[in-house]
Amino acid sequence: MSAIIEARHLTKRFGIFTANNDINLSVQEGEVRAIIGENGAGKTTLMNMLYGILQPTEGELLFKGQPVQFHSPKDAIEAGIGMVHQHFKLSPSLTVYENIVLGIETNKKLKIGNKEINLPLIDNKRERKVVEDLIQKYNFSLNPDDKIRDLSIGARQRVEILKMLYRQVKVLILDEPTAVLIPQEVEELIAKIHDLKRMGQTVIIITHDTNIALKADRILRIEDGRIVSDEVNRS
Repeated sequence: MSAIIEARHLTKRFGIFTANNDINLSVQEGEVRAIIGENGAGKTTLMNMLYGILQPTEGELLFKGQPVQFHSPKDAIEAGIGMVHQHFKLSPSLTVYENIVLGIETNKKLKIGNKEINLPLIDNKRERKVVEDLIQKYNFSLNPDDKIRDLSIGARQRVEILKMLYRQVKVLILDEPTAVLIPQEVEELIAKIHDLKRMGQTVIIITHDTNIALKADRILRIEDGRIVSDEVNRS
């Protein structure tokens, strides 16, 4: 395996406070990496730099071996890095498929001779079919026509994951994914994460949950903004 993400001497300061200090990290393509640590250790700050929410004070970030600078999550997603936050960003009144395509809707096309013209109308039928195929591909047990407000927390989380997969990200960052789930949903999530790995996805999990951390390929521990261990999981 080759590194898909590398952080070199990554440092983030907020005034005189150093949230991340000289972070060196290499995430291999196709692995599941857990990042653990106490509240305030710097886990989420690090992931927010990988996702373009924050920019490093010092250091360098590489994606697929190339230096990158993400000034927004849009930049990160376009490069191939997606993030699912602990607090979901879904519209309750919209359907599953409408939430998944929101912001990158598909326009209807009019064919005239050999030319296709984009019309100022959304192709709902086509969007729904693409999302339905995506749900079946990943076996996510969702109905594309269900309203978000009618779904369980676990189902809403699956919608958030599919939003990123629809955008064809190669790295999926999950921020405290088990914090809002019941035990059965945690087991289902762990199974889905390993399904994603088998399909070539790289998954980074920020977590306090020992149960899910012990299902990762490697476990990285952060304390006071520094990496104190980064080891292969032998459990």
